Amino acid sequence: MSYFFYDNIHLCKQALPQKDFDELKEYVTADYEKFPHYNFLKKNEIPINKVEKAIVKMLGDQQHHIEYWFSRGDETEWHVDGDEVYEKNNPGKIGKTAKASYIVFLEVENLIGGEFECTPDIKHDSKGSFRDYRFEPPPNARLLTIFPKENLCVRITNGVYHRVLRTISGKRTCLAFALWSEAPEGYKKHNHWSEIEDGSLAPKYWPIKE
Repeated sequence: MSYFFYDNIHLCKQALPQKDFDELKEYVTADYEKFPHYNFLKKNEIPINKVEKAIVKMLGDQQHHIEYWFSRGDETEWHVDGDEVYEKNNPGKIGKTAKASYIVFLEVENLIGGEFECTPDIKHDSKGSFRDYRFEPPPNARLLTIFPKENLCVRITNGVYHRVLRTISGKRTCLAFALWSEAPEGYKKHNHWSEIEDGSLAPKYWPIKE
């Protein structure tokens, strides 16, 4: 992957070679509803599915633990990425934040809305939960707006805030992943989790045999 942009916000116009990208897009979009909501690949584990293999190929190595998840037309509030598994299963506790986050646009069709926004100059202060959605950038803050495009990858570091605007129409399917220097508490026992009715998470298995 080659990157360019701000010091803490980088873009790669072609995350994967086209053949690899097409295979990953088909794999994710065909079985999107079956995938667990939260997933993890420890750095000493062998990738077990096409998503994990594609992420390692994009990174060029497996020097960090890798958390990954998916979104399809989802609007989000301002936030940073962290150990949601731990926080959701332990109400009142504060999880750690990730080292770096990535978003890869897999499916973009007739899209209106759904832009990705981030704050190059403002980062999470680590004093509270990264899921405290009361944050709003000050009126004079610099915002960077990125319009989705298939096979485009955005990388953000240093805990900068980001959000996804509402999708008005069209399709927008993404793969997101985050790097961890140490495995977070939420993934110590299981690599795959999905949300259940009470808002907590239950362990799951990857649904596709490779």
